[in-house]
Order: sequence, then C-alpha cells, then structure tokens
Amino acid sequence: MRAMLLLCILSTAAIAWAAPVAQVAEARGAVSVVKATGKRLIVSAGSTLEAGDVVVTEENSTAALAFTDGGKVALRPNTRFGINAYSFAPLEPTADKGFFGLLAGGLRTLTGAIGKRVDRGAYRMQGATATIGIRGTEYTARLCKGDCGVEAPRQKSVPAARLAGLQGSVTATSMNGTRRMLVAGAALAAGDLVETGEASWAGIAFNDDSRLVLRANSALRIDAYRFQAAAPAQDSFVIEMLKGALRAVTGRMGKRNPGQVNFRSVTATIGIRGTRFDTWCVAKGSYGKNRPGKAKATTTCDQALLTSVGEGGIAMGNDAGTAEAGAGQAAYVDGPGAAPGLLGAPVELPADDGAPSPEALPLFDAVPAAAGSGEGMYVLVHEGRITLTQDGVTVELGSGDSAFAGADGGAPELLEVTPPFLSSDPYLRSVNFDSMSCTLP
Repeated sequence: MRAMLLLCILSTAAIAWAAPVAQVAEARGAVSVVKATGKRLIVSAGSTLEAGDVVVTEENSTAALAFTDGGKVALRPNTRFGINAYSFAPLEPTADKGFFGLLAGGLRTLTGAIGKRVDRGAYRMQGATATIGIRGTEYTARLCKGDCGVEAPRQKSVPAARLAGLQGSVTATSMNGTRRMLVAGAALAAGDLVETGEASWAGIAFNDDSRLVLRANSALRIDAYRFQAAAPAQDSFVIEMLKGALRAVTGRMGKRNPGQVNFRSVTATIGIRGTRFDTWCVAKGSYGKNRPGKAKATTTCDQALLTSVGEGGIAMGNDAGTAEAGAGQAAYVDGPGAAPGLLGAPVELPADDGAPSPEALPLFDAVPAAAGSGEGMYVLVHEGRITLTQDGVTVELGSGDSAFAGADGGAPELLEVTPPFLSSDPYLRSVNFDSMSCTLP
C-alpha cells in the first residue's frame, strides 16, 4: 500500500498544476458527475474529476475514485459525493487541502497524503450537520434518513419473528457473528442470539403467533424455526435458553404440533402441551427441602431450571427422567443429571422484574417492521483515528469504534454496537483499495 501511494505521488509531481484531481477507477451501473457549472456527464473508468465536481451513483450502481495524493473513495448506490476543494502538490505540503462532502448515501475511504503531512486540518468530510476529521485512516461513513436498516435487495420472505417491544438494551448476534442493537420491529431469524441488559426486556412475536418475553440479564438463541400455515409436517420451533429467564405463550405450532416445540438448556428440555409458562435459570440448590426458593434468575442455564405453568401443561425432561406440570404447578430440576420433579406448594418464585406478560405483546402481523436507523451520520473506523464534530462537540474514534451524529444536532455519540449496515455493507465491506491507482495523464 505504501509503495502504491509513493508511486501515485511521484506520478503527479510534474502535474500538480493540472485541473484533474482524481480519476474514476471503477464505475458499475449508472454513474455520473455534476460539474460546478451544473452540467451533468456520464462517467466511466478512466474519467477524470475536478474540484467542484459531485459524483452521483444511482440505484444498484457503485464507483471507486483514486485521488492524486493516493486517497481512495468507494461509493455505494444512491450516493452523492462532492469534491468541495482539493489541492495537492508533493513539494508544497503547506498548501494541502482536501475538503469533501457526503451529500447522500455512503462511502468507504482510505485517506492519502493530505492530512498526514503538516496540517491535519487540511482534510475534512462534511455530512449534513457533522464533520469528520482524520488522523491517517480508513473509515466508512453513511448518511441515514430512516432507511439504512432496509438494504437492497429488500427481504422478500417473512422473517421468523420481530421485536414486538423492548426496554433498555437489547442486542442480537447472527450466525455469522454480526452483532446489532435491536429496535422495535427489528426482524429476527433462526440462529439469532438475543440478549438483554440490566433493567431491560425484549418482547418477541413469532409469525405463528407465539410470543416470548426475555427478561433482564438474559439470553436465548432461536436454534430452529420453520412455520408454514399449509405445511404442519415441517413445523420446527426450538429455543435454547442460555441465561436468565423468559415468559412464553405458544402459538399455532404449539396447538397443532406441540411435539415440535421445545425450550432447551444444558440442564433439561421443556416440551409444551399448548401452554403459557415462565421459566428461570437459577443456581443449583435454590429449591428443595427447607429451601422455598425465590432465587435470583441471572445465572447461566447450566445449573438448576425452574418452570411455573400458568395455562396448559409442560413436560420437563432429561436423561434422568421427566416431570409433567399443569396449570398452577411448578417443575424443577436441580442441575444437569438430576431428575426433574414437581415442587409442592407454596413455592416462592424469583422476584418479578417488571417485564410484561407475553399476552400483552401485539401479534406478529400487528408489529410494524423497523423503519431503519435513526436519521443522521454514522461512522465506523477500520484503521487509524478520526474526529467527529457536531454542534461544537468533538469525539475521537480509534480502530473498531463507531459513532452517530443525529441530523437534528446535538453531540456525537459513541456506539456500543456497530450497526450491520456499517460493518456488513455488501457494497463496501470487501473494497480492494490496493487495486486502485492514480493514472492521470
């Protein structure tokens, strides 16, 4: 990469006075440039760009630009990128200037010599209301207007479930390891790991009308899910409990094919009989003779398991045996290898954390799909450091950090979880900047 940058700089040393400041290295689909005069031109690989140009990519179109200082910019579809001001002369670093504007859409950029030499203020990327400054870096930036959570091509199939309600911090991690912060209406799929934080809960509505409430400090994985109204033989619903507690009311699968609905943990598996129940992962030894319970349900699900049935029935089983509990009864197994059994009344259940009942959640069809991300600029640093400034407040980000600056103003916010439209953008995540070089005549 350093050799490529040096070659680019040397090749432009004799032409620093020339009007072109960059070249279109790649153009796929409909890519155009709007000149400072307002004239619009179609561009292709090899086309040159000048200060004042605005590069535009249309639907399903992308572009990659190589600048004379060695900087590279990859543009995703539906993007408008402006070269507001640009000056680079290899022998005059004090004259460096690279001012750009992200007017719409998103980009990934690897900065060049400008900003790495004398004046780090010589580079800036202006969004709608926020400004990015760099410290020699590679980053992704995206302007969102409530649409970034909806990627093209749009999902045509119905998701397994949606987040029907939440409080506090709720995240999901997909099978490929991508972790995302969930919002109301967010889609969930088989393989997703859902986690709640302190004083948090997540309501999940499945498309067969099953509903779950994952309580505070809890985690579950949707191990398997398949439901088609006209194909009951293909029903499959398996939830793996990993930590904490949940409340459940089963839907159409639980009524027509209850044997295909299971809630599993290391300790035991709960099978249902068309039911409503609460279950908690608690510490081993929480219940037994002279131990009425009321344990704190924040342990991992490799110890004891407690289930209280509100309606219908459940069967709690493992290799040591099975216990069946009906409405008003509680079943308990005191760790892996122990035999499940019924608890006699009265049973003190773990303290209520204020999470709602599953019946209080809307059914799947009544849960609106998530509209997407909040409106504003999102930034993810891949390498190096950047600053993000808005309303006079500046935050500094290092490699792996992401941040958000809202379109309505306010201080930029560091994000605990990077949104997938930044980390897993299908157009920008695999950009090969090493393949791009400046070859201006």
